[in-house]
Amino acid sequence: MSTIDKARINAIADDVLRNTHAYDDVQAGKKGKTQVVKTMLQRWAFMQEGMITHNIGHSWTYYKKQCGQKTREYTNQALEGRDPSSNQPDFKHFPTNDRRHLRILDSEGNIIAYRFRIPEGHIMALQESASYLQHWVKGKKLQEEAAGSSKGKEKAQTSIDKRGVVARNYGVYKSYTPMPRLKADLLEDIPSGANHWLDHNKDLWAYLGDVGLRNLNPRMYGMFKHLAEFLPLGVEPVASPWLSVATNVFQYGAGNPHVDFNDMGFGYNVVVGWADKGSDWTSDLLLWQVKLRIEMVPGDAVFFLGRIFTHNAVVTSGGPRHVVDLYSHAAVLNYCKGIKRRGGQRDQPDKDIKNFEIGFQRYDAPDPGYHPNRELEVEVEAEESLQNELARMFSENM
Repeated sequence: MSTIDKARINAIADDVLRNTHAYDDVQAGKKGKTQVVKTMLQRWAFMQEGMITHNIGHSWTYYKKQCGQKTREYTNQALEGRDPSSNQPDFKHFPTNDRRHLRILDSEGNIIAYRFRIPEGHIMALQESASYLQHWVKGKKLQEEAAGSSKGKEKAQTSIDKRGVVARNYGVYKSYTPMPRLKADLLEDIPSGANHWLDHNKDLWAYLGDVGLRNLNPRMYGMFKHLAEFLPLGVEPVASPWLSVATNVFQYGAGNPHVDFNDMGFGYNVVVGWADKGSDWTSDLLLWQVKLRIEMVPGDAVFFLGRIFTHNAVVTSGGPRHVVDLYSHAAVLNYCKGIKRRGGQRDQPDKDIKNFEIGFQRYDAPDPGYHPNRELEVEVEAEESLQNELARMFSENM
């Protein structure tokens, strides 16, 4: 860690402790909270050594204005008549890498996508707990039934698609309801073990939040964690700090290009894939408006703005592919902005939550090495990357 500028670490630690809620839950012990946070920041800097950075030509707000509420037209324009089941060889491709992080920035330096490899233990937990998911069990049975067919994968995928066992959504929503509620998929699947599956993978949810989201955008992390305090009694995030998690299993081909129009405008969702024991796969996550292909293998975590960019995954080899997608709906955030829970009663909007409307303000530290008006791809040393990372992590939210 001798290559890391201690003055920068000190400045960043001071900023996040003073101006965000990201480290409210950190237990300091005898060392003191400031020192503990500095150590956490140094660990993240070490993880980022050799990071690859790529810039796109516009700000994320440009794409948000283009999208608006017309997500179908927005998607069709991006597809340009292309076959969405193809992996689009002319898109900028970023091969997977088990050591080097990938960071995609917009023209103003805001992170629109980020990929890194998570510890193997979390993938093993997903493998071990898959039998708690009834749609995985059904898919496994259909796969075994199709194993003797000459078509194999195609027959299995067709059977799975027709019987509707590919995806389930667990978590909190507020569509067409006066107050946030738990999703019907979760309530239906609890008797078969959905709650055990969520609990078995709680360390993964925590790792993606505490290590990933907290470092990528401390304000966003603090807001996501804070939402739980304003939900109705009995309604809790299932993959904290995210409200919800979708499970998509037994994918062999390509998903449908779409925009997550219910999600927060500037709110990261994160996808992590796993494979059954003895199998493997490779896929590309396509971001259509910016023509990017982000390669994924089991264990890669990719954070991106699902509400802003049309996206889908294409399995390029192997299979079946299983993936979890952690996300939070904007309607729940809007509810929490106007509610402060006191004994379960509605009250005046809470100032702290309301202040999040102001957004994730960027921390504008000097960065002479950043060139916002032209695309570039650079390999960033850890001691240079940490300050730049947190200098651009705050952006207007919605």
